[in-house]
Amino acid sequence: MLEIVVYGGAFNPPHAGHADAIRQLAHVARRILVVPSYRHAFGKDMAPFDLRLSWLRRIVERLAAEGVPVEVDDCERQLAIEQHRPLYSWDLLSHIAAREGLTAREVGFVVGEDNLAALARFHRAEELLRTFPLVLAREQVPLHSTMIRQAAGDGREIEALWLAPGLTPHDYAFFAGASQGRPQGITP
Repeated sequence: MLEIVVYGGAFNPPHAGHADAIRQLAHVARRILVVPSYRHAFGKDMAPFDLRLSWLRRIVERLAAEGVPVEVDDCERQLAIEQHRPLYSWDLLSHIAAREGLTAREVGFVVGEDNLAALARFHRAEELLRTFPLVLAREQVPLHSTMIRQAAGDGREIEALWLAPGLTPHDYAFFAGASQGRPQGITP
């Protein structure tokens, strides 16, 4: 069993599939750190960091109440500010291992099935995969954040099965109007 697994991502927005992945990780690590991207390495547009962080904290609170050893870690904010460049998985995992006093082999790198194909594009990909154990989160809930953003942007109802514990359809209202060019939560 790994000491820590790091589940990073945009979480733009987080959903039931993310919660399912977190539950899966409880079987491979003593602690699960959910780390939202502050500045995405591939330049994704994302909802504000503090909004995504608040969504994740509500989800994690519910999962922790179920006995899942999970916590939200907002360290990417400080790391991104200090580095003035995109923050890569290598940077994040190295930082967490050093901060926690662990070897790289004790810190798992979580990747969802949807990101397996993109691994070759990751910064220092070969070294990353040799250094940190890869932990695959199986996609058991066929859902992606894009589906929620599109539904909210089109004014469609957010399906109850899409909701992560602790969130409501109202949380996704930020993305309303996205199909007209801009989510309601973003001002010009």
